[in-house]
Amino acid sequence: MQIYLKEKIGNPNLFTGRKEELDSLIKWVDNIKPEFSKSTAILSRRKTGKSALLQRLYNLVFHKNDRVIPFYYQIKEYDQWLIDFSKDFFLNFLYQYIAFKSRKKEYLSLESKKV
Repeated sequence: MQIYLKEKIGNPNLFTGRKEELDSLIKWVDNIKPEFSKSTAILSRRKTGKSALLQRLYNLVFHKNDRVIPFYYQIKEYDQWLIDFSKDFFLNFLYQYIAFKSRKKEYLSLESKKV
């Protein structure tokens, strides 16, 4: 599998032990197109691998290149103005959409997001 969105765990081979959860989320993604999937939430204590799981799901969905366009956004843990948050969120969405449609993963890198 190719890595498009950098995963927090570093080496992708370190991602282990979440097969059941990942399979469930992949099934959920597959059911989005026929509109069978409902909203879902992932709840757990801090530092239990939620972000790593979602980053891996993002990479799998991006690689599959189907009609479901993945989007990943992590809210910064510091005070920020609404306008700054909105701009950052929109630019992340835009760059990820363009990266998916053009199949150019360089749009996902932080360097290309400097405005």
